[in-house]
Amino acid sequence: MIEGELIYPEILDDVAKQLDLGDAFEVLDAAIRSAGIGSLESKYQDLFYGINRSPNIQDLPAHRELQGLVLFTRPNLNLSYDNISPYRPLSHLLTQDVNSYQYAVKALLDPTSARRNPIKSDLVDSANPYITILTNTIQTLSPPPDIGINVYNSPEGMMKEVWIMNDSIAEYNGRYDLTATFNNFKGNAVLLLFHTWLLYMGYLRSVRSFSPHPQQRMDNEMDYFTRIERLKFDISGRYVEQWYHTGASFPTNISIGAGFSYSREEAGEMENKQISVQFACVGAVYNDPIQLFEFNKRVEAWNPLMKDDVRPAHYVKVPHDLVGVANFHGYPRINLARNNEMEWWVTPEELSKFEKGVGR
Repeated sequence: MIEGELIYPEILDDVAKQLDLGDAFEVLDAAIRSAGIGSLESKYQDLFYGINRSPNIQDLPAHRELQGLVLFTRPNLNLSYDNISPYRPLSHLLTQDVNSYQYAVKALLDPTSARRNPIKSDLVDSANPYITILTNTIQTLSPPPDIGINVYNSPEGMMKEVWIMNDSIAEYNGRYDLTATFNNFKGNAVLLLFHTWLLYMGYLRSVRSFSPHPQQRMDNEMDYFTRIERLKFDISGRYVEQWYHTGASFPTNISIGAGFSYSREEAGEMENKQISVQFACVGAVYNDPIQLFEFNKRVEAWNPLMKDDVRPAHYVKVPHDLVGVANFHGYPRINLARNNEMEWWVTPEELSKFEKGVGR
């Protein structure tokens, strides 16, 4: 169906009557078809159905998407008092001020210890499975690897003939590196988070008395892994159109040294304005429907009230026109039955405040 307003609709309607056509749109459609471009009303169908024998290229809108989200799942480091107190570089995490950056970093990286503290931080939502300050401060992320197949070539025959065939799968399950840059806001929290993460991995490898949480030891689980997820939305920002995640990742280096360079010509230093972090990754999974299912299950595992059977009793869906007002609030859910719509759910009290234009 052609949408929009017509110029000189009365003239086109008169032409339609003379040519015994239905309406003005059919007049335009006939004129365009006579130019060899095909039909406006069925241009997508034509593109798939038959061969374009004209040098004219159909005028179709280019595919566009919004940047979407980059998400980092929370690891489960053991930053408990008994584990880290003997090690000076981690001693700053022993603060009891639950609203300090140090405690927030500890709670983000060690959700197990944070849950045991009866006093909750205003900076960290214990029911959120993602490291929120990384999603909110990321500036760039290098591209993950492309996928492809290997080709088998037979030995040449007497006539130099060969035959070929596919010799692999179209998946990427190997190791690769991703580089991310983050805005390091006042207080140095982003640098503190990655410095803590790297120190922990080093101690875990080199110090016998340094150990993961008991559950991770029982499960023989490496507790410092994260999964980097990438969700891309349609132009409206409402529907997930493409998605990707790593199989497993962890940071391998941070650009901390640049912050200690010196130049007398500069009164202030901005080297740590942005932090560059390299991640070692294995596996690159693209557009597999189970990824969206797992996304919902992950949210439900961290916040059981988001499960389908109990969610309506505790949360309400944020209307699309209020999504911007409710920014930084709510729990995500991808509606697999409605074109992968990204939904955000908040408490009724929160929604009432948003409708009045006020926050928490």
